[in-house]
Amino acid sequence: MGVVPFENGSQDPGLNWLSFGIPETLVADLLRIKGVRVVERLQLKKIMQEQKFQASGAVDDSTAVQMGKMLGAGVLVVGAFQKQADQIRLTARFVDVQSGTVLQTAKSTGKMDQIFDLQDEITRQLLTNLKLPVSSQDLAALAQQPTGSLEAYEHLGQGVLLESKE
Repeated sequence: MGVVPFENGSQDPGLNWLSFGIPETLVADLLRIKGVRVVERLQLKKIMQEQKFQASGAVDDSTAVQMGKMLGAGVLVVGAFQKQADQIRLTARFVDVQSGTVLQTAKSTGKMDQIFDLQDEITRQLLTNLKLPVSSQDLAALAQQPTGSLEAYEHLGQGVLLESKE
């Protein structure tokens, strides 16, 4: 499984860090689940650069299929976010790399200061919708927040964004 940068549907450049922060968090959550294999972000970055895929977060389903095949992933998570006032909505599509079909979708909406819970909800929907086996220990691991600080999370996202631009 791979998670690509999320599209900034708000078109607010001040939020571009979320394009990379959200996938980073989803990958960290997925890595906590036994039996789920996740493609390393650096490998994804290499494929995106080699194939000149957009690193802006705008990845459509056909591009996702190409990337997934190159990465050896069975499913790619493609998503977007939109922020209006203090509300943010995360949407995700789970694309089967072999067929190019959207297996399932997920969405989560709430206040910006709930961003960690919203991302966890997307992960839970992914696991449930794809019928992946999840133990109670896995669910408990998902509930653990990497930080309580939105500012620290923004710095992480900014760092990954800068790294992607080299």
